[in-house]
Amino acid sequence: MLNDDISFEEAMDIVSNKLANLGTNIKDSKAYDGMIVKRLASSNTLDEKNSKQSHIAITGEQMSIFPVLLPGNLVDKKYLYFKIPVNLYATNIEYLNPDKNLSSEMNILECYTSVWKRGGSSPQIQLSLKNKDSDNFIAFRKMLHVGSYMIVLKHKGEFVYDFLGVSSKDVSEDMDEEFMELDNKFFYKKSITGIEIDKFLTETDYISEINEETSPYNGKTAENIIYYGAPGTGKSYGVSEYVNDHICEKQEEYDAGRDDCRYVFRATLHPEYTYSDFVGQVMPVVDKNGDEKSITYDFKQGVFTEALTYAEKHSDEAVFLVLEELSRANVAAVFGDVFQLLDRNDNGRSEYGIDNVLIANAVYGDEKRKVFIPGNLFIIGTVNTSDQNVFAMDTAFKRRFNWKYVSINVPEEKQDEFNKDNNPEFMIDGIRTDWLEFYTELDKFITSELGMTEDKQIGPYFIKFRKKGDEYDEPKEIIKDKLLQYLWDDVQGVARNMYAEKTLFLKEFTSYSMLYDAFDKGESVFSKEFISRLGKSGKAAADDEASDQND
Repeated sequence: MLNDDISFEEAMDIVSNKLANLGTNIKDSKAYDGMIVKRLASSNTLDEKNSKQSHIAITGEQMSIFPVLLPGNLVDKKYLYFKIPVNLYATNIEYLNPDKNLSSEMNILECYTSVWKRGGSSPQIQLSLKNKDSDNFIAFRKMLHVGSYMIVLKHKGEFVYDFLGVSSKDVSEDMDEEFMELDNKFFYKKSITGIEIDKFLTETDYISEINEETSPYNGKTAENIIYYGAPGTGKSYGVSEYVNDHICEKQEEYDAGRDDCRYVFRATLHPEYTYSDFVGQVMPVVDKNGDEKSITYDFKQGVFTEALTYAEKHSDEAVFLVLEELSRANVAAVFGDVFQLLDRNDNGRSEYGIDNVLIANAVYGDEKRKVFIPGNLFIIGTVNTSDQNVFAMDTAFKRRFNWKYVSINVPEEKQDEFNKDNNPEFMIDGIRTDWLEFYTELDKFITSELGMTEDKQIGPYFIKFRKKGDEYDEPKEIIKDKLLQYLWDDVQGVARNMYAEKTLFLKEFTSYSMLYDAFDKGESVFSKEFISRLGKSGKAAADDEASDQND
C-alpha cells in the first residue's frame, strides 16, 4: 500500500540515488506511476539449489501494478498469462554481473516477462514464469541472489516496466536504512485511479496465451454438457466419470453417491423448482437479543450461487454444478437471467455478464460488479428422454449445451463388471433368463414389435439389484416393484393409444392391479409374442439345446 510516511516522489528519489551510486541513472519520477521494491528470498531466485518455485510471488496491493488484476473486468485472466514489455539498463546489467554475456548496443535492452494471476483464498501474481519469459529476462533474474533487491518501475500510463537490481553486498544498515525501509512496499502516484485492463487487451503488441501448465484441470476448459438417454442407461455414472476425468490432482476421487464432496454441487429439478431455488432469495431472519426480537432480511443462496461463490474463491480447482432431471422443470424460468451466462468463450468464461445485485454481492462482495461464470465452473445436466416433459426445453437453451448420448447397451469395457454386479438370473413365465438378456429383448420388442421410439426403452441400470454376499436378493421382487409400472404406463399405455397390433402383456389384464397381483403369484403376464422372442435368446435357447442333446 502507499506508505503514509513517504511519498511516491520521495521513494523514487531514494531509489534513484541508490542506483546512481551504483552506476545507473534512471528517468525522474515523472516518467513512472508505480514502483515495487522487493528483497528476494531463495524461493524467488533461479540460482539457488533449494529453490522450489520458479516465479516471484507478488501479493497484496502490489499486484495492482500489473495488468491482470483489476476486479470486474470483462476478461477472465485466471488461466491466462500475459507477456509484458520490460526494459533492462545495460549499466545495471554490467554492475550486477560484468562477466555475464548479456549486452546491447543501446543503453536499454528490451525483453519481456510474464504475469499470471492465481486466485483462491490467497490470491497472488506469479511474476516471471520461467518457461514463458524471454531468454534475456531469465538471464537477468539469474544475476539476482538471495538478499538482492529487485526494483520494478511502471511507465506512466503504459504497461511497460523497467526492472533493475541491487546486490545485497551493496546495501548496509548504516548507509541504506531509508532504502531498506522500502522493502515490500508499493508506491504509486496519487493521480492513479487504476489500470484500464481493456486498453491493455486491445493493444496488439501485447501477447496473451492459455497457461495450460498452471490451469487447475490440465488445460481443459469448463463447459455446459447434458447427458441424455433412456432411463437406467447410466447417465449419473457418466457424470461421475466426466468429473473424475476433469478434476485436478489434489482433489480426492469423486463418487457419484457422495453428498459431501466440496467441489460438486447438486440439485434435482422438478415441476415446482423455481429461480429462487436455483439462484437464491431474500429471506426473513429473526434475531434474538435477550427478550428483544428483530427481523432482518438476508439473501439465502441457491445451488447456482453457492457453486459460483465456491468457484470464484477456489479458482485453482475445477468445480461442478450437477443438475439432475433438467427436463422435469421449466428450465427457462429456473435459469432466468443466468441463461445469458451460458454462452462461453474459448477459456470457459461467460461471453457476456449480467447485472444482478444479489448474486454480485454474495459472490464478489460488490453489488456493482457484473456476474460471470468463471472458467473453472462446469455445468452438467441429465435428461431422461422417456420423460413426458412437464415443460418443453427450447432450442435456445439446448444449443448452449453439448449433448452426450448414453446408449442402452452395456459398454464392452464394462461388461465383466456388469455381469458380476448387476446381472442376476431368474425365471419369467417359465423361461430362464438373466437381466441383460431380458432387458435387451424387451428393448427390441418395444421398437420392432410395438413400433415405439427408442426413448421408451430402458437401460442396464434401470434396476440396481441388491446382493447379499455373492447372491442376489430376490430379483423378481425388484422387477415387480420397479419395472412393471413403467412398462404398464409408459410402454403398454402408449402402445395402446397408438393402436399397436401387438401387446407386451396378455390382453386379459385390463388394470395395473390385476397385472401386479398375477405377477406376484407367479402367473404368466407377458404376451406370447414377447415370451417367444425371449425363449429364442441366449440362456433359454441354450437350455433347449442341452435338453435335445441329452434326449
